[in-house]
Amino acid sequence: MRLVPASPQIVYLQELRPAPRLEDSIQILVGQRIVRADEDDDEDDDEDETPRPRSDELLVRVVYTCQVVVSNPGDRERKLELLLQIPRGALPVEGCRRTESRALELGGFETESVEYSFYFPEPGEFEHLPVQVAYREAVVASPPARILSVVAKLSQVDTTSWSYVSQRGTLDEVMAYLERA
Repeated sequence: MRLVPASPQIVYLQELRPAPRLEDSIQILVGQRIVRADEDDDEDDDEDETPRPRSDELLVRVVYTCQVVVSNPGDRERKLELLLQIPRGALPVEGCRRTESRALELGGFETESVEYSFYFPEPGEFEHLPVQVAYREAVVASPPARILSVVAKLSQVDTTSWSYVSQRGTLDEVMAYLERA
């Protein structure tokens, strides 16, 4: 390509290309999960350890937080780069961006967590590309991609959670929950 400008100009070039994968040579552990931003995470710590029905469905117009945990099980410090993306079809909230790159320095045997929040304005099936962890411009860890089912009404409801009992429970059910908690 040849460009002959009429006045002085600055030209920027950006190249997008697949990054090589080095998951076998550098040991970095990564996990992520999506939780409702308005639910108390301590509900999972009940003493009775009663399993609760969970749904893979997400509700429209509800804020969710993706919690990402990165661990360095080795003894050497690693300077990592995280690529975070909200799911397709979602909108960012709480100062988050659709796509964000973050530098992360993990010392030996250290773990760090990162969160970002979003919501879905419309129901549908949406792809969520997971966090990509890179070391020296090569991907070293990434969970599998997922398809998220976003619905207007959940097909399965956890009637034992505080968010359900506090909003829809009888006075007796609320008091019983508070006594247990």
